[in-house]
Amino acid sequence: MSTSTTVQLPTRPPLFSFRSIRLRIALLLMYGMFCNLSLRSNLGVTMVCMVNSTVTSKPKPSHNASYDSCPSQTTEEQHEPSGYDGTLLWDAHLQGLMFSATSFGSFLILVPAGILADKFSARIIAFIGVSLAGLATYALPFIAQHFTYGFIGLRFIIGGSLGMIIPALASIASRWFVPDERATLSAIYTSGAQISGIFLGLVAPYLCSLKEIGGWVSVYYLCAFLALVWGFLWLVFASNYAEKNRSISDGEKLYITNNVIPRKGRKSGIFPWKSAFTSLPFISILVVRVTGLIQHQILQYYAATFIRDVLHTDIYRNGLFIALPHLTDLIPKMLFSTLADLLKRRKITGYTASVRLFQSIGCFGSACCFAGLVFLADCNRVIPAVALLGLSGVFASFVSPGANTSALSIAPMYTGTIHSIDMLIGFLLASGSVYLTGIVIHKMPSTAWTIVFSSIAGMNVFAGVLFGLFGSAEVQKWAEQKDKTENSYDSTRLSELSASIGSTTTVVT
Repeated sequence: MSTSTTVQLPTRPPLFSFRSIRLRIALLLMYGMFCNLSLRSNLGVTMVCMVNSTVTSKPKPSHNASYDSCPSQTTEEQHEPSGYDGTLLWDAHLQGLMFSATSFGSFLILVPAGILADKFSARIIAFIGVSLAGLATYALPFIAQHFTYGFIGLRFIIGGSLGMIIPALASIASRWFVPDERATLSAIYTSGAQISGIFLGLVAPYLCSLKEIGGWVSVYYLCAFLALVWGFLWLVFASNYAEKNRSISDGEKLYITNNVIPRKGRKSGIFPWKSAFTSLPFISILVVRVTGLIQHQILQYYAATFIRDVLHTDIYRNGLFIALPHLTDLIPKMLFSTLADLLKRRKITGYTASVRLFQSIGCFGSACCFAGLVFLADCNRVIPAVALLGLSGVFASFVSPGANTSALSIAPMYTGTIHSIDMLIGFLLASGSVYLTGIVIHKMPSTAWTIVFSSIAGMNVFAGVLFGLFGSAEVQKWAEQKDKTENSYDSTRLSELSASIGSTTTVVT
């Protein structure tokens, strides 16, 4: 005798509703990403108003015509009216160490944090990470003014704390986002990064100019305060699983439980390292994410320097130009992710075809933008250069319906671990890239950005080809649930939830 259970499921609960708990979770994840990126990136946008610009802007002989055609702004008198009037004597070498310290700190903690997030409470791990980083950020201004190498050490500690956040948030996302809404919710969740960039680009220059409240010091205090506020909201409203949320309706709970693989009561087991690293879909995600992280870290830490020294703008326009790629990333991300989910729901594209299409467009478009910057980046062509920076943000937005959706799909039971591995390798290579970029800018100012932008363009081409051939949005065999009691658990749990909302259960013998 065989028994099967058929459950008549309720209609899909509306996502964009005040009662939607999965939207609330996505917004909390977005705020968490905002805090993570703000605590990580505040040094990049404040560095130009912290340091004495004459230390890092000494003129050097050049044989590059376009470079020579731009007047060098190197004296204190030239920089002060533009807002670059810092007092800290940090040369390019020290700045490179400070930028790299954060990434190296994250590098050491990422994999342990990801494994713990998959096995235990991702909610608590994320809270601890943001809280530690927020408290350490409060101490940064004092340390910066008195202990240079202590500042580097504290940035390392902040990096380690922030390394706990990303895999924990990714693990929560994999437990809440159903496949047909995954691109849209992923776009909302990751948009915290773009909101952070816009926020810092617009607010940091203004705060830097307010000497009566401490100038650049206030940027760090504000970021720390916002992080601690998130920690409180996260503990009150977030949960690891839909089944453990106190506010969710039975209908929405059933909808999520029936469509998302990782559920409460299931353990992810030992991560299949060999199978993962011989899996081309996994490798393609890894390459795309490493490329994106290197690109992001270089711009995160050196965009303000590039805009100051190459485009020669004042600090207020500097902030606007920094914010532009984040703004042009944010809005298209929502549109393209919603479009991707719509195409999948209407069966116009399959899950795998969708992620391949969007990610390939993103990689090849980004490559074209940075190749254009190689030829157009100087103070005589500010508008074309800024336009290409803005357009690069549009193409960066394709990662949400592309590789990010793929990463949430190929191994839902191991999402935190996969995210940790990607970020581990990415932060290691990005840290080296950030440090090398500082050396190149210091040693070869006339050709530095040609080298940097050409390298970014080449990496994007390679990533686009690889993902276009091997990217996937299907659960891989090495990541399938091997628990023999899985079907029994599903039927029992679905029946219980179904009964609680009055659904019809039919038992066939």
